[in-house]
Amino acid sequence: MQAYMQRFILSALLLCSLTISNLLAQGAISGTVYDKASGETVIGASVLEKTTGAVTITDFDGKYTFKLDPGTYTLEFSYIGYPNLLVEGVEVKKGEIAYQDVTMSDEDGVELDLDVTVKATRVTNSEVGVLMLRKEAAVVTDNIGAQEMARYGASDAGGALKKVTGTSVEGGKYIFVRGLGDRYSLAQLNGLTIPSTDPYRNSAQLDLVPTNLIDNISTAKTSSPDQPGNFTGGNVNIITKKFPELETFQISLSTGYNSQSNFIDNFQTQETPSNDYFGFDNSRGLPTALTDPASREFLSRGGALDANRGDQASAEAIDAAARSVIPQVAPDQERSFLDHGLALSYGNRIDMGKNRLGVIATASFKQDYQHLDNFKVGNWRVINTERDSMDNNGVFNQNRSTINPTLTGLLGLTYRIGDNNEIGFTGMYNHSSQTTSLTSLGERPNDLFAPRLVQGFALSHIEQELINYQASGEHVLPNLNNLKIEWRGSLVNSSQYEPQTRFFENIFNTETGQYEEDGADLNSPFYFWRELQDEQKIGKIDITLPLANKSNSIKVGGLYSIKDRVSTQDAFRLRYGTRSTPLDELGGDQNAFVADANMGIAELANGRYRFANYLIDDTEASDSYEGSEEILATYGMLTYQITDKLKFVGGARLEITNTEAVSQDTSETVGRIEETDLLPSGNFIYELTKDFNIRASYSKTIARPTLREISSFTIIDPLTNTFERGNPDSLGRSLIDNFDLRFEYFLGGNELVALSGYYKKFTDPIARVQLPVSPNNEFQYQNMDEGHLFGVEFELRKKLGFVWNKLQNFSFITNASFIFSDISTNNSDSDSELAITSRNFIGQPDYIINAALNYSLPEQGWDIALAANATGDRVATIGSFSGNRRDQIARARTQLDFIASKKFGRVGTRLSILNILDDPFRVSADYKGAEYIFQDFRRGVDVKFNVSFTF
Repeated sequence: MQAYMQRFILSALLLCSLTISNLLAQGAISGTVYDKASGETVIGASVLEKTTGAVTITDFDGKYTFKLDPGTYTLEFSYIGYPNLLVEGVEVKKGEIAYQDVTMSDEDGVELDLDVTVKATRVTNSEVGVLMLRKEAAVVTDNIGAQEMARYGASDAGGALKKVTGTSVEGGKYIFVRGLGDRYSLAQLNGLTIPSTDPYRNSAQLDLVPTNLIDNISTAKTSSPDQPGNFTGGNVNIITKKFPELETFQISLSTGYNSQSNFIDNFQTQETPSNDYFGFDNSRGLPTALTDPASREFLSRGGALDANRGDQASAEAIDAAARSVIPQVAPDQERSFLDHGLALSYGNRIDMGKNRLGVIATASFKQDYQHLDNFKVGNWRVINTERDSMDNNGVFNQNRSTINPTLTGLLGLTYRIGDNNEIGFTGMYNHSSQTTSLTSLGERPNDLFAPRLVQGFALSHIEQELINYQASGEHVLPNLNNLKIEWRGSLVNSSQYEPQTRFFENIFNTETGQYEEDGADLNSPFYFWRELQDEQKIGKIDITLPLANKSNSIKVGGLYSIKDRVSTQDAFRLRYGTRSTPLDELGGDQNAFVADANMGIAELANGRYRFANYLIDDTEASDSYEGSEEILATYGMLTYQITDKLKFVGGARLEITNTEAVSQDTSETVGRIEETDLLPSGNFIYELTKDFNIRASYSKTIARPTLREISSFTIIDPLTNTFERGNPDSLGRSLIDNFDLRFEYFLGGNELVALSGYYKKFTDPIARVQLPVSPNNEFQYQNMDEGHLFGVEFELRKKLGFVWNKLQNFSFITNASFIFSDISTNNSDSDSELAITSRNFIGQPDYIINAALNYSLPEQGWDIALAANATGDRVATIGSFSGNRRDQIARARTQLDFIASKKFGRVGTRLSILNILDDPFRVSADYKGAEYIFQDFRRGVDVKFNVSFTF
């Protein structure tokens, strides 16, 4: 691995030392033209640069761009029915982009038939444009743009969304909007759904999309007919970059240090192939000795017994199987390196007369290290209600080390044909892996407690891959009153691959120093291989017909989506033969215990084979399943300006769902959902003043179970020792009624005040429930009777110059959400005094508060931010309704980050100090006034440095 690191560093230094002779001498002016009345972009407006005489036309997004030499320029904007708008004093610098968004009104200057002249103001990269998108949106929306993502040091979409009002991110990747996550919040890429590559989750992993690919992220919090019907919290739409303003080539290098993960000597590792550095496995796959059907017949329990009677064929098969697995179950230790990364990006727009080609290409690689020391894990339940305490089912201290390499790439091509047609292609690739090595030591009563402790080891390697191809087109037909046709199609292949996960337990006596590998309370060592493959095809079309009043329109469209899944698992357990050398005789060396010398055939005596350790096939037919999800949707939507100040956007969407999950075990129930849902929605926008909107909306949405949840498959997570059982018998979809009210006041520039309130009523909500009868951590998704969720959101963006003129370069941004929810069932498992029939939604925090103090000095290239995020208590796991398994609560925590960036011409630098407070991540349960820990750990403080070179 060190050799690969050296090559990585040398290659990066070589790239940085390249002499670029054709550094761009030009700059650019770029911006968007908006209609002042409707807030929508103006397509086809003429923009004249008066010094050079250059003319361009705004595109489908209302955008325009000029490439110009350094200097000061005047722009003239014109459009039929509007007075001309002059913008003077637009300054262009070499290699930089001057952003100039404008609004045009058919009222300004009309009475005197005069042009309207304004002085240019400096506009930072699309922060104002992002607020304009929010202002013009038909639904309640929150946005974050590329500049704001960079300011807060976000490296991926998951990190960026932490700063959006009412949004929290679990595990750095799973989005929760308004306290609702997983199935209740949706992630899209350019308007098409991103599937999840994690069999445990319904929502996509947003850390798969790096911010260097993103133009902006829009989070819709209320529904409209042209959006998918299966979101309730939020629809997160990640918009990738399309047309660069200038030709640029950028190299970015990053490094990072974590206070408890980097440069430590006890970082746990496992035997890996050379290309594990990039996250690709080629040594852990299912061995031939375990795949051959003829040999596999001998690996049953009966086969092993037959072998002991002298059957040579079965004995040799068992011997080959035992020696085919990697002879390591306990991790090694070595010194960890710094986190590091390299990113390359190229962008260009090529003008071809009236046509234009936009090219975006990016590639990046990063590798992160994480070490969680003294990770406390507990398993508690109530057995006897007369006791004042919960019963201990196991308390452990763990050490977890994870190496996480990520490789991403994107190619985007957009071709604009004249003024009215545009086609595009986007291809995105992401591959990431997590190689985790875990050690554990603790008690497992009733039989195992000090000094006889349980020692546990887990070695895993998980690869996730996402390949997303998208094609799109936009066409305007001027002869049909500017009828607009938009179409999109995507082919997405996603996978999760877990080769040769290993788990091993033994007893260690801390007083005598003795080891035992066999015991009634020990889990048998096992190996498993798991693979999930999804292929999803989506096609959608939207047709918008403007009516006589340009603010009114009819929009119709449809969507077809088909997803096919294949999920397989092979599992084998280790058995101890009569000739196995005991662990204690090997000095407690777990790897020596599974080495070749202690595996397979030990001797042949008197015609009988004697075995050391050997494997038996523990695979169940129900461990594998196939599934499909087919969705057909159509909608109609009306945008109607009822009065000069009141607009209506609404209609209805029809969604037909056919979902099926079929186990390889034909005796198991087939999970099936067949539903047809009519989903109405209505949004009213009242413009109290030109900068003050009042929004009110109602919508009906749905939430669907995943294919795994309706299968008969039981999945185990060896790192958390939890089991999840499918529910093919009774799990169905949920229906949700959504009510929203928002007041938003745009103060000018990038300043804003907003206040929102919302209420959601759930019918048959889906919840992850802990099963009461099992001593293990076993869970299942079930439909509850009903649920309710209330929330209030507040947002403020304000520059501080109004307090004191010397603070004009400072701005303060804050947003806060306070959420209250209730999910209930009448089907209590018990009449016990502990019975619980109501609690909060899983993952819903009591509050989410973000605050940031920003200092910006654009002329000198400085941008500094101090940002805080506070999240209240939330239900991590719902206990059993009988009450013997209590709700597990993820406790409130606060994160404080400092980010400073400075530009030196074409060189950009950024220093980030993240998680300064290093608050613990703690999950616990309350019982009779005491707190019982289920998880408790700290991540450490991160210091990251990034330098970029733009040519």
